[in-house]
Amino acid sequence: MKLKIAAFLILLFIQVSVSAEIAERSVEITNVDISIDNGGFVSIEEKVIVKGVNNITLLIPRDVEVVSVYSDGDVLEYELRDYEMVINATGVAGNGTNISSEVIEVSRITIFFPELTRKSGNITLKYGSSRFTSKIYRTWTFSILIPTTAYKTAIRMRFPKGTLFTSLPMNIRVGFEENTLILASESYIFGFACKYEIISPGPEVDNEPPLITLQSPSNNSVMLEGTVIFRYNVEDEKSGISSCRLIVDGVVEQVNNSIKKEGMNQFTYMVKGESFWNDYEWSIECIDDSPSENRRESEVRNLKVISPLLIGLGVALLIMILFVIFIIRRKRKKKSKEDAGKEELKEKSKLKEKEEHEEDVVEEVVEEEKQVEGEREIKDYVLKLLDENETTVVRLLARVDNEVTQAYIYKTTGMPKATLSDVMRRLEDKDVVERKREGRTKWVKLNDWIFE
Repeated sequence: MKLKIAAFLILLFIQVSVSAEIAERSVEITNVDISIDNGGFVSIEEKVIVKGVNNITLLIPRDVEVVSVYSDGDVLEYELRDYEMVINATGVAGNGTNISSEVIEVSRITIFFPELTRKSGNITLKYGSSRFTSKIYRTWTFSILIPTTAYKTAIRMRFPKGTLFTSLPMNIRVGFEENTLILASESYIFGFACKYEIISPGPEVDNEPPLITLQSPSNNSVMLEGTVIFRYNVEDEKSGISSCRLIVDGVVEQVNNSIKKEGMNQFTYMVKGESFWNDYEWSIECIDDSPSENRRESEVRNLKVISPLLIGLGVALLIMILFVIFIIRRKRKKKSKEDAGKEELKEKSKLKEKEEHEEDVVEEVVEEEKQVEGEREIKDYVLKLLDENETTVVRLLARVDNEVTQAYIYKTTGMPKATLSDVMRRLEDKDVVERKREGRTKWVKLNDWIFE
């Protein structure tokens, strides 16, 4: 009974003294965050709003370690002193014993702003200790007494993961959020005590198989017979990888029990080209390191392997094609030379025939001029006006003594068509001959005035 009365008087004194100090100095404690780890260490962070002062003094529990004091990012200087609060009281306990006084051991922390002109600010005070908790077997006991601002201080207590409360005070408002208690202070002194146990969580069940990513060779790759390197990545965040296997055409060919957690893994395998064209199907299967041994097989890829025999046949075929092309080009070149020679001989033959024909025509005309008697004589001055080709045509027409076709003159004289046409035009201009056209035929005859 004596302890209960003393505790009541102490709380009453602290409440009244702190209330007066806070009211005088305009200090408001807005938040108190308490975190308890698995070993029972308690970390406390208080957020305080100060108005109209250069420094403040707060009461905090004795034997705590002050971690930091800062305001809006600036580290503040502070002074920490032990303090004994003596409570004088009068009264009689239930057993008749007189109550005279009680001493409470606390600490006073005085915090200074860096500038004398600064009259207000937001202060964050962090401190911690293991003295607020104790453990008997599996049960932890936590109790604390801290100053607050009535109806304005929000209190959050974060307990370890897996906390199971065995006792909580009934006279405070409590809210739950996972392992966190959300409390509200209704006075200037907040006292709290509870008991709890930490339940160790069971092993996490891993039902997810590994994730496999094939790197190379790509699907439907073509390569020669020889060594192939199959590269892949595999990961399993929860359990890790136990082993991976290389599967070729449905058969496990290799097993890798040393899997890299980061980077690329690989299998080296020899593929053979038993026929000209060979198809291989390959994949990777991996097993994680969980008790359930989850496994997953990657996508199946195709690999085409060419036999060296096919390469040899291809080379031989290429050589044969090149040889055939060489023969064809050679024959074409030879034929071109022969055709060119034939054309040259043909041109020479035509030229020789033409020359012989012209000589025969001239000889024939000369011979006929000597043999023909009674032929009409052409005036001498007319012949003097004519060139050699014109004279030949005129004598031919005089010998025939009738109109003839221009084609007949061409065949008889052997003159080129262009030359003959030019000759006929000049004779017509000189009024020596007369030409007329019947359809496609041109008739030519001498005019009578040229004869004697």
